Amino acid sequence: MSSERVRDFPKPLRVEGFLTTGDNRAQSSAWLSLCHSIRRRVFIDEQGVPENLELDEHEGDAEHFILFAGRGSDAPALGTARLRLINGHAVVQRVAILHPYRGQNLGRVLMEAVEDRVRSLGQPSIQLSAQLTAVPFYEALGYTPDGGIYIDAGIDHQHMSKPLN
Repeated sequence: MSSERVRDFPKPLRVEGFLTTGDNRAQSSAWLSLCHSIRRRVFIDEQGVPENLELDEHEGDAEHFILFAGRGSDAPALGTARLRLINGHAVVQRVAILHPYRGQNLGRVLMEAVEDRVRSLGQPSIQLSAQLTAVPFYEALGYTPDGGIYIDAGIDHQHMSKPLN
């Protein structure tokens, strides 16, 4: 991951993707705890999403991503996302950047890493459910709204998708 992608953030960044199953379960468990901590702060504490809706039964069957500010093992985690294949479609969920780090293009870096992974899986497109306040962010990344607005966890959302070439 190159820091040239993020002009406003001075540190080198890295995004790690991981599964909760496999050979490196200790590392995965520690990183999943970091992801959950970020999601708790953003979705549960800031937005009032009930914990049972945020931390759901799909944690174990998703690929998780975590954005670190730095390359060392002590680098702080700034953001997270998860990726699931649902009915043959790549769906990114639970995209979150900690409040102090928003507006610095970190969400773009995280989403580019997720999109790269989706391409490597041979998927032609990616889908997501955006909170209405985040729709302009996703539109700037090339996502287009499809369908109507609906409520999820008490928050207005818009389904969006992006073809990956």
